[in-house]
Amino acid sequence: LDEKLHGKDGGASGVTAGERLLQVERVALKSLFVAQVMARVYVPKGFIMLVVVNTHACVEWAISRGIKDASPRGLVANKLMRLTVLRSIRDEIAREELGSEYTVRGVTLTTQPFTIDNLQLELNGQTSRPEVEKAYGADLDALEALLRIDDKR
Repeated sequence: LDEKLHGKDGGASGVTAGERLLQVERVALKSLFVAQVMARVYVPKGFIMLVVVNTHACVEWAISRGIKDASPRGLVANKLMRLTVLRSIRDEIAREELGSEYTVRGVTLTTQPFTIDNLQLELNGQTSRPEVEKAYGADLDALEALLRIDDKR
C-alpha cells in the first residue's frame, strides 16, 4: 500500500498516488450526497470510496423518486442510491477536469459519521485512515472483489 500511495504515477504531472487520493476526496466532498469520504487506491487504476452520506439530501432524493424505504439505513443498501452517489462524485471529478487517473470505480455507503468519539476522526479534523479501515475494511475489500470480478468480464 505504501508503494501505491507514494509511488509516482509515471505521468508527466509527477503527482503521487497519495496526492491524487487526497485530491479525489476533496472533490468528492463537493457532491450534495457526500458528508465525509475516505478513498482507497484501486489497482489497476482509480479509487474506491467509503462515503458517509448526507442523510438529508439522500432522503429528499429518495422521497422525490418514490422509493419506499427512504430511511437512511434503507438508502445505504439501495443500489440506485449507490449509483446516484457514484455518478454525482464522477460528475464533480469531470467538472474539475481531473482526468482518467481520478476514476472512482465504486462506493460503499454508510450513515455513521467519522467522529473523534469513534476514533475515526483525529483532533485536527483529519480522517483516521487506520480506524476507518478497521471499521469498514471488509466492506471495501468486498467492493474491490466485486470490481475485480467485473473487470475480468
